[in-house]
Amino acid sequence: MLNLLGQLGVLGVFVGGMIRIENVFEREHAITRSFEWAGLLTQNKSFVISYPEIILIPVGLFLLLLFSLYLVSRGLERGYQREREEYPYV
Repeated sequence: MLNLLGQLGVLGVFVGGMIRIENVFEREHAITRSFEWAGLLTQNKSFVISYPEIILIPVGLFLLLLFSLYLVSRGLERGYQREREEYPYV
């Protein structure tokens, strides 16, 4: 799901909605309304190209989220496994 949100953000489709504004040079820009990471990175594409280290924090936090979800799933799996060992007939 998070990967899909990232891909949609790269394509300029913001999941939480977007607002189109015109700048001083009368060029339209899409601005994300929900401020999700993928939308913000797409919205500021020129900064990301100039300073690629900007992506390190969102990618690091995304990996931390994935790792924490993995740990939660392993804990639930072990808990259910212990419960099945204690009460095999239920």
